[in-house]
Amino acid sequence: MSWDVWVYEDPGSGVEGIHDCGLNYTHNCNRMMRRALDAVGSLEMLGEDHLYALDGMPCQDTGVMLDAAMRWWADNPDIMAEMNPANGWGDSVSAYRFWRTVADMCLAHPAGTLRMDG
Repeated sequence: MSWDVWVYEDPGSGVEGIHDCGLNYTHNCNRMMRRALDAVGSLEMLGEDHLYALDGMPCQDTGVMLDAAMRWWADNPDIMAEMNPANGWGDSVSAYRFWRTVADMCLAHPAGTLRMDG
């Protein structure tokens, strides 16, 4: 399985439309993002659904949350590299690029809603 991610902006937001991040990424590296979110104190607020709870969240909140996690990830590349999947489907470097793009999309479209299908 993999994530398809986009930002949707409602007609009332002033900028209507869908902004596709142009990326699709494997669930094989989900634990990396859970680790980064946990490190900055945000994983618990997502509840039992963890990353699936990001679907439908306002970008103004999600962007800040993901940005903090990505800054922690960038400062701790060795911890994240230790979590590279043994089967080779994904790695900490490409997972970082994917989630950094998602964070940046949310920050660029704060009136939008993060949509994740996976």
